[in-house]
Amino acid sequence: GPDATIDVEVEHKKGAQIPDFSLTNFTLEMSDKIHYAIEKIHPELFNYDVKIFLRNIKQLEQKDLIKIKLIYQIRDPKAAFTSFLNYQKRDPYWYRTLSENKLTSYMERAFDITYNMARQREGLVVDYSDMISDSRKVLINIYKYLWSDDSDEDDTILDDLANAAVVNTERQQRMKRLKSPFFGSELGPVQGGDVQYSDFFEKYSDDIIKCYDSYNALLQLSKDTSFP
Repeated sequence: GPDATIDVEVEHKKGAQIPDFSLTNFTLEMSDKIHYAIEKIHPELFNYDVKIFLRNIKQLEQKDLIKIKLIYQIRDPKAAFTSFLNYQKRDPYWYRTLSENKLTSYMERAFDITYNMARQREGLVVDYSDMISDSRKVLINIYKYLWSDDSDEDDTILDDLANAAVVNTERQQRMKRLKSPFFGSELGPVQGGDVQYSDFFEKYSDDIIKCYDSYNALLQLSKDTSFP
């Protein structure tokens, strides 16, 4: 849009906006015959059916001779719950069908499915806490993972690109350019939950423990396998 934002649909006919950040000063010297597409999805978007989803990925790779690389982005469960509940406060229409008891089942299923998929299809595991503590390093790892087979770019170029990306997408920059409840006014907890939801965490402690089981298993999986 004219205000440098991109419209995204967060549920049927309900949208939000995210800023469009272009890094025009950098050009990666890749073959003009290579095309890239990046898609962010949640497990619900393939109906939690890992078997069919992975089968379809394999068919795409075989039929169209394309390469698909997966990145599993995860977040400390209590922090994820806090972020979700705060968003609902800012925008009551967002996932309005998910009441408290349905939310815990939704989250538990998402964590479990993500872990099961990562066991079957290797990829890069990215933890939100690492993104906050060292965004530049995480971005460089992502660039290397995505472009390792197709780019001759050296670490200096990737480092410069990561630095520019961090500066351009810094939280205050986004807050200035955003005109929707997509972001809260402050950064939410990176690990653990907000004290205002203590009763919620206590009430659904068993479900939250299951989320942590999958979350910790994903972290361990990234250490025990050949993931980049």
